Amino acid sequence: MGDPLERLQSSIGPAYQVERELGYGGMATVYLVQDLRHDRRVALKLLRTDLAVALGPERFQREIQLAARLQHPNILTVLDSGGSGALLWFTMPYVEGESLRARLDRERQLPVSEAVRLACEVADALACAHSHGIVHRDIKPGNILLSGQDHALVTDFGIARTVDENTADRLTETGMIVGTPAYMSPEQASGERHLDARTDIYALGCVLYEMLAGEPPFTGPTAQVIAAKRITDPVPAISRVRDTVPPGVERALSRALAKVPADRFAGAAELAAALRAGDSGPRERPRQRFRLKWASAGAAALLLFGGAYYLSQVSGAPEASGPIPLAVLPFRTFGAGEDSSVLAIGIPDAIITRLAGLQQMRLRPTSAVLRYAGKDTDPREVGRELSVGYLVTGTVQAAANRLRVSVQLVRAKDGSPVWGSAYDLARQDLLTLQDSIAERVSASLAVRLTADEHDRLYRRYTANPAAYEWYLRGRSQLARISEDGTRAALQAFERALALDSNYALAEAGLAMASADMHLRFASGPEVKGWGDRAQEEASRALALDPTLAEAHLAKAAVSRKSDFDWEGTLEESARALALNPNLDVAHYF
Repeated sequence: MGDPLERLQSSIGPAYQVERELGYGGMATVYLVQDLRHDRRVALKLLRTDLAVALGPERFQREIQLAARLQHPNILTVLDSGGSGALLWFTMPYVEGESLRARLDRERQLPVSEAVRLACEVADALACAHSHGIVHRDIKPGNILLSGQDHALVTDFGIARTVDENTADRLTETGMIVGTPAYMSPEQASGERHLDARTDIYALGCVLYEMLAGEPPFTGPTAQVIAAKRITDPVPAISRVRDTVPPGVERALSRALAKVPADRFAGAAELAAALRAGDSGPRERPRQRFRLKWASAGAAALLLFGGAYYLSQVSGAPEASGPIPLAVLPFRTFGAGEDSSVLAIGIPDAIITRLAGLQQMRLRPTSAVLRYAGKDTDPREVGRELSVGYLVTGTVQAAANRLRVSVQLVRAKDGSPVWGSAYDLARQDLLTLQDSIAERVSASLAVRLTADEHDRLYRRYTANPAAYEWYLRGRSQLARISEDGTRAALQAFERALALDSNYALAEAGLAMASADMHLRFASGPEVKGWGDRAQEEASRALALDPTLAEAHLAKAAVSRKSDFDWEGTLEESARALALNPNLDVAHYF
């Protein structure tokens, strides 16, 4: 038995016997366990270490006790709980069946009546939980289990209940997103702390929409893109996708998915009643079918004349007339020691920064590719997950004061190479590496540069190799989106500026790190102090170089949180996007 299982077995004691791992999700790993005292199999959920530390044993046990009081035919009951320190766990009945996620992956769409029935069963479960003051916060197909007769069982009340405003900030420090982007309500996605039953109603609406349409109402390559669509785009009418959905069901679904909580059903029981009544009503739409025929023709014309840009983004096949979607993955390192993150994340981030300002390129941000750090990846799988047509991969071997770097540009659809090169360089020559790789990648993809883009691509911001390495260190820490990482980034950028006081990129890095402290991690009177610092550092960076997109983005972040200056937020975000169209946060703002 491996060491993690041994620690778990030691924590749960002799009353249980761990058999095997069943799977894992964003917040917990699930194990099949034999309950020796009652001679039965149970499912044991072991919380992620960072979540367990953020919650603490006392709060965890208190909230699990509340969840254990939920007794309803459509709720998977909490049976037992325990643990200490970073090992917190609870058990539930082991269900012989599958999740709704597994079924949708296999069948994609469900019969209308069955989808409505399952949604009503989940709504009944939520009504019970809400009556006890418990908001689930993470309703999604993966948290809905189907018993042998496809009876819906809602799970994970024990986890979601514990994640509230007292722990959300600490969880954000670890990079954990509370909730699932495709099913989050607008208020949850925007960071609203006080959520009520209506956020679960919205999430259930997304699940029902997916059961009927084959995908959630809003999708995208990153959480920021999904959140932006959810806030700005109208909810797609389900009848356009599936005209057999009864009008009453469509009305109930549209109300559940209202952007403003006050426009939704006040309670889950109301949603269930509306769905049941709607499903028993008329199912034909003779006049609408005629309109849909022409609507489909119009949609086809839109795709032909206006949709080439979007299709080039998601198809994984770059078009000559549209932006080329590309991801630069973390490099694999050998012998790098303490500098592994600088080389593994800092170098790719520098390449992303170089290429991101090109209008013909669509770069995935560093935060979107961090999950692949240190992993063997299949280009086809990564291409699908990131919706890109090309990948840049690399390895770095560090020995004394020399680096051996191998880089490849490959097609995501089949992993075939487009360009590759090996570099054997002195440590102080690291400064030239990003320039060479960015130039070769853009040339291999036949990217046509404007004069301004050419200047930005080849601009050298410092001649000091040590300052450049501190800058890379700061970027690699900032990408982690944690308070510890952001504070380490601040120190690294300050070291870079101590070596080169005119290093504009390091000033922009300080502005972004200060803005992150202001926006994500600071509290009380510190918020204003970090906001003021972000504004000052951004102004210094723009005085050195007015084309630094992230300096404008830092200003937008401060305008959004401190000043509630929406006009200023939009203005600075637009300036940032004009310089770098790949900044997801600017798109979100």
